[in-house]
Amino acid sequence: MVRHKETLLQLCARTILLGNSISVRMLEYLSSAKTLEHGFIELANDFLELSRTLWAVEAGVSEASQTDHRIPFDMNQDLLSKIQKTNDDFSVLNQLCVKFVESANKGRFHKGWRLFFLSTDIEKMRSTLQKNKEFLKMSVVIFRWSVGDTKAEPNAGIGYTALVAALERLNSTRPTTAIPPLSSPSSSETMVDTVHDISPPRISSKTDQTKPIPTYDNLENNAQTHPSPSPFSEDSNDGKHRYHGVTSSDRSQTPPTGLGSLPTRTLHSLERSVSNQGHEHFSTFSDATLASTILLDPALLHASFGESRHESRHRSVDWSIRDFPLPVGTPAWSQSNLTTTVVDPTQLPTIHDISSQTFKYPTTFKRLKVDLTAIPRWTPRPGLGASIANSSAMLSHAIQQRDRSTAERLLDFGAEVGDANLLVRACLNGDVEIVRLLLLFGADPNLSDKKGYTPLYAAAKTSFLEVVELLIKYGADPNMSAGPDEESPLVTAVQKRNFELEHLLLMFGADPCAIMACGNTPLIKVIDKSVPERYIQLMLDYDADPNAKDREGATALFKAIQVVRMDLMNLLFDHGADPNLPAPKHPLWPSTYHAETLHLMLSRGADTRKAPGLMELASSLKNIESVSVLLGAGVSPNIKKDGIYTPLCSAIRDNSVDIVELLLANGADPNLPASEYPHFKCITHKRLHILPKLIAAGADLHRPKGILECAVSHDNMEALHFLLTQGVHLNDRNEEGCTALTTAIRDNKIAMLDLLLANGADPNFRGEDWPLTMAVKTPSILRKLLKAVHNPSSVRGVIEAAVMANQLESIKMLLKAGVSVEDKTGGVFSPLTTALREDRNDLVRFLLYKAGADPNAPGEHLPLIKAIRRCKRNDTECIEMLLDRGADINKMYRGWNAILQAVESGNMKILKLLLREGNCVDLMVRDETGRCVGDIVKERGWIEGVSLLFPEEDFV
Repeated sequence: MVRHKETLLQLCARTILLGNSISVRMLEYLSSAKTLEHGFIELANDFLELSRTLWAVEAGVSEASQTDHRIPFDMNQDLLSKIQKTNDDFSVLNQLCVKFVESANKGRFHKGWRLFFLSTDIEKMRSTLQKNKEFLKMSVVIFRWSVGDTKAEPNAGIGYTALVAALERLNSTRPTTAIPPLSSPSSSETMVDTVHDISPPRISSKTDQTKPIPTYDNLENNAQTHPSPSPFSEDSNDGKHRYHGVTSSDRSQTPPTGLGSLPTRTLHSLERSVSNQGHEHFSTFSDATLASTILLDPALLHASFGESRHESRHRSVDWSIRDFPLPVGTPAWSQSNLTTTVVDPTQLPTIHDISSQTFKYPTTFKRLKVDLTAIPRWTPRPGLGASIANSSAMLSHAIQQRDRSTAERLLDFGAEVGDANLLVRACLNGDVEIVRLLLLFGADPNLSDKKGYTPLYAAAKTSFLEVVELLIKYGADPNMSAGPDEESPLVTAVQKRNFELEHLLLMFGADPCAIMACGNTPLIKVIDKSVPERYIQLMLDYDADPNAKDREGATALFKAIQVVRMDLMNLLFDHGADPNLPAPKHPLWPSTYHAETLHLMLSRGADTRKAPGLMELASSLKNIESVSVLLGAGVSPNIKKDGIYTPLCSAIRDNSVDIVELLLANGADPNLPASEYPHFKCITHKRLHILPKLIAAGADLHRPKGILECAVSHDNMEALHFLLTQGVHLNDRNEEGCTALTTAIRDNKIAMLDLLLANGADPNFRGEDWPLTMAVKTPSILRKLLKAVHNPSSVRGVIEAAVMANQLESIKMLLKAGVSVEDKTGGVFSPLTTALREDRNDLVRFLLYKAGADPNAPGEHLPLIKAIRRCKRNDTECIEMLLDRGADINKMYRGWNAILQAVESGNMKILKLLLREGNCVDLMVRDETGRCVGDIVKERGWIEGVSLLFPEEDFV
């Protein structure tokens, strides 16, 4: 329940004071326990993270009270509730820490029984602390925003400081983030350029048991963890005959795992200091003094934490021979510095030799090859493997738990090591002793597990340098692709920004130019926007070919250009990169995107003649700097890209006025066509403001013809006005034969039509068709043209065109203008036959009764024959109109007449209509061959029709 009588500031102080007591309890447990409970270190880190959150809240509340800045009531109540919950959880945590301390001092039976329950309590408490931190996160953000980061980080109490120092000493490669540094690094100091100069700490395997086992999903989180268990020793009395290899003196004793037994009086004094003093007096003891006492006094750190190690049966295999130190100094570019030496594994440099040279770049670059015949091996005891059931599963479990002793016994009894998961898991754990055991008993360092991880890739992924060193000495292939991305360990080393690991891999044969399974090469793969230059330089100094290509044909130079790395480009050029090597296209193409890379390429000998069209690309990119660079290099502004596109037309298209001016000033031809001419491009893309610049530079508006039509077709009235003022010919036809006037008629652009007619466009001048013929579709346009045309009859077939357009109004205007109703299109198609063919009954009636069309004047055929052929559903209206207007049923045309067509159609209704309404039938009329109609009718065999035509004869 929230204590309403207690202020928020007082509650914060009381909770932080309780946390300081918890810190002392944790420190007491760390000093007294021989083996830490699994998850305790993580619990301590979670506790410190939550404490840091509380400090920020307290700083904000204190600042608000000092400045009379009242915290809103709702926020105050919410914080009271959350801080009180945190205080309650801290009380539970304090009790849990008391149990830890008690369990560390109990007997083995009681200790094991209590820790059986405490192990589950740790996970629950961690979850509770993390939830509390999430609850307070928004409040921390608000207070940091209001009071700043400096005030939000008050001085921690002595218990907190001691706990942080102890945790940092336990694992220096993963410092706690609970207490931040006094000052943040400057913006110029980036993690990319950080040199990993500190070798991994020597923490025994017992400490490793308290750390979670890395998985494939959390490799990135464990990448900075570098545990280094102490090497095992070998017994000189038992099994010496089963060891094959070179032995040397035992390594020195590795420091124990824990903090050691801090003097009781020291811990008790810390506790009394916390208990007896107020929150504001946490710093009575100097935090720096306590931290330095814990960090610098080996007796306090390692007095009694961890059990002493006994002599095992195996003798130590020591490879720390320093016969090959790496000299340092100024980088040497000479290829002669790279040498290859085959050496005994026991005479190879260790990772400590390499890491000691981190801050200086090497001057000589050696390639070392391992003599695998000299590596030490161990043979299991004969006949004992079958005596242990499920030895493989037990070995896997021992490796996961980092239990070296059990793993060693199982291996010595003959447990199988052929499963790649065993060695990969040990490498992911960073357990150098178990890795050494597996390799000693014959594990293959080049096998991959089901996820594609090889041991060397796993060690590189988690940055365990000593494991990498050990694997290489046992023959691990540094060029083997592995992992989900099918990359080599060398790529992983650079991506992790681990210079020592990269140097180690290169020294032992990693090839930066080998094509990996993913199709890339390590050298090309690692080039990106952030990779430090020295990583690429080291590869090149180890004989990497800067002109080597990956499976897609790309080179390192091409990749460096794409990511705009000028420093890497210069580095590659200094090592012999060819600026004219296609990769797969010429490097100048991607260089054009950035003027600085283009300038560098040209200064290094890139030949623009091998990449014609660069100027057009720069223009399309609207990159005036690149255009200027190319012009300065003497590249012609008139060179086409792909034989079509010119820089000038592309600049007009993209409305790049500055580039247009620059190109014209440097000799660009304004009359050189691309897909279209530059002045036409100004019309089609509505860039009229550029057209005067082209005219001033010599553009010819009369060549090619048709620019006016172009303005009309693109509905550019502004351009049409401008061109008319420039004296462009009104009746010019384009390549398709269209004029500005016919295009305006076709597209029904009345305003443009009026402008053209007003400026003297000739309606008698044929474009794609005759203006009058095209205008019949739109009576309003036809009316305008008829006013300007002196002799409409000069255009043949205009009425027939009006009939086709079904425009009765246009027909009437043409007839009124004096055009003949019998005028045929092409000498064939008459208005009447076209009306019959198109089923325009209303027009047929108008032409016969109003316009006086001749019913017997043939068009494409005789009107009556056309009407019979087009008769549908016994609709004889047109036939009746023709007969009424005097159509002759006996008239022959092309050897055919109406009677023959009716018999051919077999339509008794039409035949009777012809006989009834037409003139007297003449069956003796002959065709061109001399046969009479009667004979032709009889040949058809239509009895009903013959009986009707020859009633006197009997055909039954």
